[in-house]
Amino acid sequence: MILGVRRGTVKIVPYQEKWKDTFLLEKKLLQAILGSIALSIEHIGSTAIEGLQAKPIIDIAVKIDDIKTIQSLVAKLTVIGYQERVNRLEGPQRVFAKQDEEHIVTHHLHFIQGNYPEWNRKLLFRDYLRTNETIKREYETMKLHLMELYSDQRGNYTSMKKEFIDSVVEKAEKER
Repeated sequence: MILGVRRGTVKIVPYQEKWKDTFLLEKKLLQAILGSIALSIEHIGSTAIEGLQAKPIIDIAVKIDDIKTIQSLVAKLTVIGYQERVNRLEGPQRVFAKQDEEHIVTHHLHFIQGNYPEWNRKLLFRDYLRTNETIKREYETMKLHLMELYSDQRGNYTSMKKEFIDSVVEKAEKER
């Protein structure tokens, strides 16, 4: 199984069934650490979309009541390999990444305060791609093209996807 990408780079690989199992193992580990603080733990991002080529990084969203409670868990998250990233996101969110000594990132962990709209956005996008083959293939084609352009510019790769993601979320909201 292919898992991990050097920090700051983009590599897209064919979908792998093992990503589901990898998520489930990490979810159990996180549940043990987070306990009742985690209201929900969801597999998000492209590795959560069956059949979609993706960066081999497991994206996990954790819904919590109050983002401030994460501060008390940073040491425990560090022990299992997570490091907090500079938060460039708006609103009550915190992001951590699991990486090895060679800066190969295998997991992204997104803590989102439950009353913040970003929680629903992430799930809407994932669920829409899971049920709409045409949109899923459009997204895949765009990602492969962006990887060619920005393989060593992860920030650009990510920002160039924003408009597409926003439009899919908007469609999903209208169809709900």
